[in-house]
Amino acid sequence: MQKYYVSFLENKYIVLAKNPIEACMTVSKRYNAKTQGIDWKVSEKGFNFHEDDEFVADSIINKKKKGR
Repeated sequence: MQKYYVSFLENKYIVLAKNPIEACMTVSKRYNAKTQGIDWKVSEKGFNFHEDDEFVADSIINKKKKGR
């Protein structure tokens, strides 16, 4: 598992996961974090911005959380 830095709005979390989407799912479930219309930034390097940061739309997180 990799360490991921997940951030959105003013929230910042560090979690272990297999991939960026799983990292977002872990944050969503563990901290009951929900957004609408926001991309979550996921990085393996930290909370600063990096060229290889990934952005996950919350619509993907919400669909996976509901089991769709």
